[in-house]
Amino acid sequence: MGMIPDARAGFIRQRRSLLLISIALIAFQTTGATLHRIVLFGNTVDLDSPLRVTAPLWIAWFYFLARYYQYLRALGDQGIKAQYTDRFMTLAGREAWTRFAKAFTRAGDGSEMHFERGETYVVDWVGGVTFNLEGSVTTKGKAPGQMEVQEVRDIKQRIPARDPYLLWARLRAGWWVVVHTPLFTEYVLPLLVATTPLFWEGLQLFR
Repeated sequence: MGMIPDARAGFIRQRRSLLLISIALIAFQTTGATLHRIVLFGNTVDLDSPLRVTAPLWIAWFYFLARYYQYLRALGDQGIKAQYTDRFMTLAGREAWTRFAKAFTRAGDGSEMHFERGETYVVDWVGGVTFNLEGSVTTKGKAPGQMEVQEVRDIKQRIPARDPYLLWARLRAGWWVVVHTPLFTEYVLPLLVATTPLFWEGLQLFR
């Protein structure tokens, strides 16, 4: 399926319309305004019974919500998943290095060690995340001037799928996308604003 021409411009228009109609709905829901007179093509029509303003607004709301969704689909992936995955892998990669450093230190003779991280990349997603670590370890012995540099390459460090840290890393990655990128406010927040009139109607039903 090809992309709709000017999908980006159309998406911006539908988002603006959806936000405006949602805010208008919220305003009229809280005031309970009604229509007693309608002007059509220069002609004034007096209504026998007041018409709730929210009735036509709800029709417009459903229309613009559908249009917003359609144009959002037409835009395709706008990078939310990529940003989330990249941040998650950065956090999990740091943890892989931390765990390797602890294991390496415990296996040593108590000498002072300093790690220089190099490339970190995923080699396997099955049953968790397995990283390939590249870097170097500088070991300073107890004797004065005793120093040794060890290359660390192709060291695989696995973080199991049920490890609590992976859940924490996913939560942090999601929060990072929400706070530090414009993706959430551009694509997700308008939908959250649009649901506000629905919640308001639900509250009125249970009063």
